Amino acid sequence: QAAVQRTRRLLDLDCDPTAVNDVLARDEMLAPLVVARPGLRALGHPDGTELLVRAVLGQQVSVAGARTLARRLVEAHGEALARPVDGVTHAFPAAATVAAMHPADFAMPRARGAALINACARLADGTIVLDAGSDRAAAIAALEALPGLGPWTAGYIAMRALGDPDVFLPTDVGVRNALRGLGVASSAQAAAAAAQGWRPWRSYALHHLWASL
Repeated sequence: QAAVQRTRRLLDLDCDPTAVNDVLARDEMLAPLVVARPGLRALGHPDGTELLVRAVLGQQVSVAGARTLARRLVEAHGEALARPVDGVTHAFPAAATVAAMHPADFAMPRARGAALINACARLADGTIVLDAGSDRAAAIAALEALPGLGPWTAGYIAMRALGDPDVFLPTDVGVRNALRGLGVASSAQAAAAAAQGWRPWRSYALHHLWASL
């Protein structure tokens, strides 16, 4: 039963697309996107620690660069599996493992490495808990209070690790490119203002914008 529940959260299977669409389709700009993908889901992530680490590793680098950093981290500090599965040889490092590292261990600026270590220390000691049962507002506030973790990172983690259906990332490059492609104002301020009408389903609007690129 636990595995089934985790899978349902991961795939957002408890979402009511009709309720989401009823709100988002009222917006003339979003309506065609909703028609194109009426059952779009906001997929989750099975491990809050891994998501946080990947989000921080991915700051200011390309997706390919972030994957390389994550792969090196897993190979050097992940727990080896007794039996590799389809090429997967190690489990992702635990928060305590990353918290015990030194900023120089990461191939990125020392300040970002220090921020990642500090964040993982808070996860390891239970100060911050990232799972579906967490208090979303408290978790977001705690993440944003950490050095080196801004609103984008906190919001992204809340959406994918905590299942928050009402996250919007107005500074996201993908969002701004999508809005520009739709012929509307794409500044962070304009995006945030437009998103107010998409509550309480802004996470789904975000995914529609990403999918439109």
